Amino acid sequence: MQPRAGDTTIYAGPAAFVPRPAAPPRNGVTPGEMLWTLLDRKWLVLSFVAGTLALAGLYLLNKPPIYQAQALVRLQDRIGAMPGFEEVSATIGESTVSAAEMELIRSRSVLDAAVGEVGLDVEARPRLAPLFGRVLYRLHGGGDPAPARLGLKRYSWGGDRIRVARLVVPDSLAGQPLVLTAQEAGRYRLADPDGAVLLEGRSGEPATGPGGEQRVELLVAELIARPGTEFVVEKRGRGGVVGALGANLEVEERGKASGLVAIRLQGTDPARVAATVNAIAAAYLRQNNDRISGQANRTLEHFESQLPPLRKAVERSESAYNAFQTRSGIVNLSQASESALGRSVETERTLAELQVQRAELAQRYTEQHPSVAELDSKIQALRSQRATMDRRMRAIPAAELQTARLTRDVRVATDLYLLLLEKTQAVRMVATAGALGSARLVEAAVVPELPSGPGLALALPIAMVVGLVAGSVAALGRKRVEGAADPIDLEEATGIPVFATIPHSRGEASLFHRVSRRGPPRPAMLSLVRPGDVAVEDLRTLRTNLQSALLGARNNVVAITGPSPQVGKSFVCVNLAYLLAATKRRVLVLDADLRRGELHRRLGVPREPGLAELLNGTATLDSAISRTGSPQLDVIAAGNTPPDPAELLGGPELQRLLTEVAGRYDVVLVDTPAVLAVTDSALVARHAGLTLLVLRSGAHPLPEVDLTAKRLAQGGVEVGGTVLNDVRESRRRYGRYGRYRRYEYDDAGR
Repeated sequence: MQPRAGDTTIYAGPAAFVPRPAAPPRNGVTPGEMLWTLLDRKWLVLSFVAGTLALAGLYLLNKPPIYQAQALVRLQDRIGAMPGFEEVSATIGESTVSAAEMELIRSRSVLDAAVGEVGLDVEARPRLAPLFGRVLYRLHGGGDPAPARLGLKRYSWGGDRIRVARLVVPDSLAGQPLVLTAQEAGRYRLADPDGAVLLEGRSGEPATGPGGEQRVELLVAELIARPGTEFVVEKRGRGGVVGALGANLEVEERGKASGLVAIRLQGTDPARVAATVNAIAAAYLRQNNDRISGQANRTLEHFESQLPPLRKAVERSESAYNAFQTRSGIVNLSQASESALGRSVETERTLAELQVQRAELAQRYTEQHPSVAELDSKIQALRSQRATMDRRMRAIPAAELQTARLTRDVRVATDLYLLLLEKTQAVRMVATAGALGSARLVEAAVVPELPSGPGLALALPIAMVVGLVAGSVAALGRKRVEGAADPIDLEEATGIPVFATIPHSRGEASLFHRVSRRGPPRPAMLSLVRPGDVAVEDLRTLRTNLQSALLGARNNVVAITGPSPQVGKSFVCVNLAYLLAATKRRVLVLDADLRRGELHRRLGVPREPGLAELLNGTATLDSAISRTGSPQLDVIAAGNTPPDPAELLGGPELQRLLTEVAGRYDVVLVDTPAVLAVTDSALVARHAGLTLLVLRSGAHPLPEVDLTAKRLAQGGVEVGGTVLNDVRESRRRYGRYGRYRRYEYDDAGR
């Protein structure tokens, strides 16, 4: 092309265009980028937060409130802490707060007694409607039974109550949900799961059904319900109830070595929970008292069985001593003999006491128990000591020795008998008084007024945190799926420079709506109607970058395409053409979209004759060129839709046409179809000196952009640059280097 006088040349010859090298790859995502991504998708994050809060609220409304009751039991350091009976307590045994005592509270015997006392094996509850039935039941707040809603009379909607005092069913109905239907004047009807009536009765009166040994017995202590309301009554297995109670029961010592044991239980019925805890404490105290009392009785029986032989031993020793005195007269013992006698008596007394203790321990422990073994060791030592003393006493004269022996026997037998008699009387008094229990109730459980759960103060913050985390993950994941939303990421991923980022324009949306309506074509270019729009400013940046890129291009033909329809390539094409024409350059816009060409509407020119007529030879170039309101801007519309657009664009006529118009105009902008939809774009772009790829921000994953570039490369087309269109304002504020301020001017340039 020969430049005309006064024109500014922007096409410099056949030199190949060398793309700008891509920026070096980044190492990960910075916190600032993550923050702006979350701010850009704040409504997505907030929707997750709102959803989790709604689910948490629905969970709290549907979950019945949980109440907790607690009883406090004191375990004494010694059994039977009665003044004056410390020795008796030591004889019977010691009991400290230990894991064994707490396990006794959890024992099946204690829990089974509590289950039977409270009636935990009988469950009765109103039938609630699905989904929101529990919510409406709780919102009723008690009082009289609520009327039926939506004609569903079988369900309870609030205020209905039932209390079953006794229920006996055959084994075939154990664990089966029976249906109790309330009737007028406190009457009711009980049916099995199949609907067969088992019995009928009235609240407050025992009722028995037919069937002999297989009959059902029921006593409803309280029934307040609207006639027709159904209740579910179930006789649960005793073993399963005891097991569930043990799993939910908490028993722990309050404070280290304090002797205070807390018994706690949670449930939905506050009165029943308190009654169950008190029943467990009472059953344990009874068992503890029975156990200690039984041990005391066994000790008393052992002592009483030992008294008669000891009394006879005293009598025999006294008789032998008196008989010896009668035969030999009174013999005064020497000082040495008296001293040896005293030591021998003390040894015999100690040995006898240890033997009594060993006999008592042998009733509770085996021969290998450490306490028994320790006593055996002491007894063996005393026996050795006694043998030594016997050898020394042989040196005493015979008469004096016999007197010493008989005196020793009398003293030892008398002391042992009196000791055992004293202990027997003490144990008898304590056992009769029943004060040997090692535990006592310090604080009984009271009916809780406020629920302990579910925790509203904890559930809502947790739900909010979960929502924030889930929403953030979704937002960041969506950014990875969306792909081409940031120019820096796009350049690094594809190696193709981004010529401009064009923001979303509300003015363009209204213009597009006007163009879409039926009617005569008329100009609808944003750069013409609103030259001060923020999008037009970035289109001017695109114009500047395009002029620089064309300096190294092989011709002045620019192909504008996109991966898919509705990316804004026609918007970029017509507005870029108007801005280039505004710089006194001759510009031609060629609509090469022979299938869905719409540029004639935006530029206000007729559709035909156009490119289709030029390629099939039914029109001349001059007749196909349409003039616009700008003297520097001309248009060749798409023309009538041909049956074979790809064949027309692939022929030699298109190359001859582009060569001719490139010589007439400074810049030729060619609007082509979507690359991934049809092959037309590659057929046109291979004749262009520069190919621009228009992308809608956030609409194309990076693999789609890469596939588009490969499709063009297969047709011999290299993408010279990209244009990121329809960038939202939040994304415009986002950048690797932080936020930047954008300056805008109105139409007057202020």
